[in-house]
Amino acid sequence: MSIPDVPELPDGWFYTDDVVWDDPRPALRGRTLALGVTIAVVIAVALAGLVIWNAEVHYRRGVAALHHHSYADAARELSAARLLVLPYRDAQFLADQAQFEVASEAADQEQALARKDLLTAALQQAGAALAHGDAKGVLAALAPLPVKDVRAALRESPEAAASAGALAGQLTTAAHEALRRFDWGRAERFAEALLVLRPSDEAATALSAKAKTGAKLSAKLTKARGEASRGHWRSALHLALAVTAVDKDFPGASRLVAKARKALRPKPKPKPKPTPAATTPTTTAPATTTGGGSSGSSSQPPPP
Repeated sequence: MSIPDVPELPDGWFYTDDVVWDDPRPALRGRTLALGVTIAVVIAVALAGLVIWNAEVHYRRGVAALHHHSYADAARELSAARLLVLPYRDAQFLADQAQFEVASEAADQEQALARKDLLTAALQQAGAALAHGDAKGVLAALAPLPVKDVRAALRESPEAAASAGALAGQLTTAAHEALRRFDWGRAERFAEALLVLRPSDEAATALSAKAKTGAKLSAKLTKARGEASRGHWRSALHLALAVTAVDKDFPGASRLVAKARKALRPKPKPKPKPTPAATTPTTTAPATTTGGGSSGSSSQPPPP
């Protein structure tokens, strides 16, 4: 079959079958691929930067919270400081440290609550014993409490501190009243209980010392009276003087000193009884008769 003749085209015009085309699609595909890779790289870099920035923000917050002893916040922020699955810098180490402090704080809070409960129960028991005048019961309620735990509980709990302050005032009054009555043992128990609540208080220390001194002097004076009752006045005097050397106004001591000195005073020697004078019997000489011209009286009987 013959190809029909085609008309001629004006200058500059060509039939497409006669033109050799350069296909632009490979170059276009290359540019498109390059652009896609570039965009992907930019996005990846942006995402990586965002991840790093986010980790840095959490890291800084965690470190700041750690420095301010906000350990729960620090543990949370540092645990979030990650590069996807990897910890950022030393965030994991610091997070573990913060978590340890969180656990320690929880344990401390639990111990503080236990101290408060123990002190509160002891204060209630001591208050009830004091209301009944039971000095031994007051001391038995407070004496087992460790001083460091009492101090910590009073520092940590305003409620416990207020209750302890009220009881301390009552114990001070009771101790002074017992001293006024010379009830040394009772005064000493109240003072010792007071020292549990106020271990460094000078007034409480002075009360305790005065009560202990009174108890010792009372025991020594009792021993002196025992010696006096057995007639051992020199020993009784020695013991009583030892009491007055510490407290010249101690009740009963001066009176016993005076009594012992009186008993030891030398007794006056008894006056010798007068000896009766010796008497000699008087004898009358018989009358003698002389002769004739004697001038004596006659011993002859009168005439009948």
